[in-house]
Amino acid sequence: MRGAAKMNALRSAVVVLGALAFGYLTVRVGFKSFIEEAQLEQQRQEALLQSQSSAAAAAAETEVSFGDSFQSGDGANISDGSDHKL
Repeated sequence: MRGAAKMNALRSAVVVLGALAFGYLTVRVGFKSFIEEAQLEQQRQEALLQSQSSAAAAAAETEVSFGDSFQSGDGANISDGSDHKL
């Protein structure tokens, strides 16, 4: 009797796992086009964010102040001392 109960429990576990696998595959096949479209949109958004962050970093590196650009020929700084950023 004890062996039969164990066998029934094992059979039930196999049936449940099979049903879960079948359900997972059904969802994957049924929504394949939506899943692929969502993945492509996510990749596009990530690429856009990366390009925006790299553009912002490049703009921050090229920032020039007026005080650095106004120097006389002999190297003396002729700016008014204030630091105006572009």
